[in-house]
Amino acid sequence: MVSGEPSAGAFHGARGAVLSQIRRSVLDRGEALSVRELGAALGLRSLASVVYHLKNLERSGALVRDGRNWNTCRLTR
Repeated sequence: MVSGEPSAGAFHGARGAVLSQIRRSVLDRGEALSVRELGAALGLRSLASVVYHLKNLERSGALVRDGRNWNTCRLTR
């Protein structure tokens, strides 16, 4: 791990749950869940809150989007 980069275990709460759910989805299906599916899987009612956590994970470098949609994201760690 490069100094200054958070490890996958560094995320707690909702962000950690989002990251774990994406990891499981990629392993099971080969791609991440859609924002709506991710919200339903985590019990989050607001899609905006799901996007908020996804954007923060993207800014921190934990995931990268390959396109416009979040289900094209891939984990960097």
